[in-house]
Amino acid sequence: MSSFEVPDVAINIELYKLSCFYHVFNPNTTEIFGYHFYRFTGILLTVCIQLCVLFGLLGCCMEMEDTINYIERFIFIFVNSSNFLSVVKICVFIYKAKDTWDLFDVTRVNFLKSEQCCKFRNEILEKVRNKSIRLTNFIFGFATMTFIIWIIYPLVVNFFLIATDQNNHQRYQNIFNMRYPVSINTYNKYFFIFYAIEVIMGLFILYNSILIDTFLVSFCWVFIAQYKILSKAFENIELKDVDKLNKNCSINAYNDLKLILGDQRRLNSKLKLYYSIIWYMVLTYVVFSSCSIITLTYSFIMVCISTTKSLPVLSIIKIIAPFIIVSFQLFLHCYFFGLINFKKESVTYGMYSCDWTSMDLKFKKLLLLSMRMNDVDTLMIKATPTKIINLEFFVKVMITTYNIVSAMLNTFNSKI
Repeated sequence: MSSFEVPDVAINIELYKLSCFYHVFNPNTTEIFGYHFYRFTGILLTVCIQLCVLFGLLGCCMEMEDTINYIERFIFIFVNSSNFLSVVKICVFIYKAKDTWDLFDVTRVNFLKSEQCCKFRNEILEKVRNKSIRLTNFIFGFATMTFIIWIIYPLVVNFFLIATDQNNHQRYQNIFNMRYPVSINTYNKYFFIFYAIEVIMGLFILYNSILIDTFLVSFCWVFIAQYKILSKAFENIELKDVDKLNKNCSINAYNDLKLILGDQRRLNSKLKLYYSIIWYMVLTYVVFSSCSIITLTYSFIMVCISTTKSLPVLSIIKIIAPFIIVSFQLFLHCYFFGLINFKKESVTYGMYSCDWTSMDLKFKKLLLLSMRMNDVDTLMIKATPTKIINLEFFVKVMITTYNIVSAMLNTFNSKI
């Protein structure tokens, strides 16, 4: 399979090439000791960073000189959940690299081959590509800015801490405040080493979380556009002027229908492949994102009502930024997966909207059979056997978040 260039595809392929994410799937890259270079490097970096994470978690298993408050504890849970999701995502994509490379074919502008589809594909996919590039660049830029805030935060807090505590009685603030099994004096003495470790950990989480999420959203957008093209192609099937003289002659329309059905079959197979790759990853992401929204919301409220927290404005900014990203990413997943289901079902309406009343019996039978097959094919992502991932699911998550946070606050207030 040839490589993919910017004019040929409907996703932000330039961003994925610059970030080397595209090269993880490309089989035509350099090998090292017989292994794919980028996949081998990704696995090696993941293992090394997870060893650092484990070292940062050892302090939770032993008695430390200092303790962390409930706000920092919730942030700690959020960070480690994000790290776990990052590992899941990169492992899934490396394991499914060959299937993902095959999936790239659906992003091509000329993926749908039939004559009727060719009439609409350039216009629709051009708009999708422009929107996808703007959206992915915005998400990646906002996430990068958020991470910069998290990097600056401990430096600013430590500046005030050093000015007020010359004897190093308090542990310096770090990006994630991992619980390293060292004393306060040792930690403060080698603070910048631990700070550099957490910067690398943050870059790992940022790369895998944001880049992969924008990658998933880009593919959702492409599937939505391809199904929209199919729907319009079915609607455009009609008897040509030559055939209108003989109402029993619908050979050209019959051939158009078969070609479009062939495109639909290929697109459905790609969607099935897409869901098989991301199913476990999306379900894990939805669960942990929901939990992250709850922890961040609770932390935000506790910072606002806390009277002992130093520099509350910086703490609020540090919490709000990831809350916006997690909520927005969850919203995008629910929105786009729901929209794929809608556009896939709208293909049946496109079939019904064609000029089938002017066709012969053979055409009508094939069209009816195709519509029935579409109704039977209910391929979609579900959180449970009864709960589909769509906007309704997102609303339920936010309502559940409100209820849980309210209960937690009531419990907290009753203890005061």
